[in-house]
Amino acid sequence: GVSLKEWAQQIRVLEELMHDRGYTHTRVISAGHELLHLCSAQDAKGETVHVYITEDSKVGVKTLRRIREESKRSKCSCVILLCPHGLTPFAQKEMLCDEESIGRIDVFRKAELAFNVTKHSLVPVHTPLSPAEKKKLLVGLGNKASSLPKIKEGDPIIKYLGLQIGTVVSIKRNFGALETEQYYRLVVA
Repeated sequence: GVSLKEWAQQIRVLEELMHDRGYTHTRVISAGHELLHLCSAQDAKGETVHVYITEDSKVGVKTLRRIREESKRSKCSCVILLCPHGLTPFAQKEMLCDEESIGRIDVFRKAELAFNVTKHSLVPVHTPLSPAEKKKLLVGLGNKASSLPKIKEGDPIIKYLGLQIGTVVSIKRNFGALETEQYYRLVVA
């Protein structure tokens, strides 16, 4: 079964991730043998997220389908899956082929949640723009979003924040005590 003691640091970072993504009303669910449904939470829009932890070295198709079925039954819009080493190649392919069926599944390897990336001294503040802010920025720049510099969806900070493809991110980088630069990036696949 899943030993939560071995995942203590990742669970602390996960709690921060849930807070940073705007999820509240977290409630602990139940444990299975090889798969632990750690908790369920909702964001301000009422969207539900389920969090699972597994000790399987790599998550296979069978486990992924089980998570999908549970998520469909409970009308969950997002799943966060923590596992030691990610998905098997077949599970990755399955996830890509059936992406629309339940919504998004964010897979984090154990090492990816060893610390909160937003609190690292070398990572600048990343803030997603609202659709209105994005429109205002693009009108001001006289550009299309596609002309902005890109940032990959798999970038650790983008993955941590759970940002979707097409989101524009404001990045504020400090240089010394007084100088601050602001950049904008478009999240891409």
